Amino acid sequence: MAFIHHPLIDSLSASVQNSLAEIDVQDIAQTAWAFAKLAMRDCPLLDSISSSALRLRSAFESRQLASLAWSFSTLEFHDKPLLAAIAAAAIPSIPQWLPQAMANTAWAFS
Repeated sequence: MAFIHHPLIDSLSASVQNSLAEIDVQDIAQTAWAFAKLAMRDCPLLDSISSSALRLRSAFESRQLASLAWSFSTLEFHDKPLLAAIAAAAIPSIPQWLPQAMANTAWAFS
């Protein structure tokens, strides 16, 4: 079990929300993944991540799409517009995906 320092996590969440317009898709995916690994279901942060991901959806690569889908599913944060956008972006490129990205995405949509 990880030690979770809530004031630090709250500060990170607020900082990320304030800088989402400036960060790239890798940072967005990694932030979602980090909060999922901590089991921190921060709804305002996830809403902000979703909005940014939808805005930048064409820039995501397979691993980032899979990570984002896995993170939201792990946190049981069911954002239908985001999941639909991830599915739409994934379908054309799935034949080129690595097996791990395919497995993570399949799990996220199960």
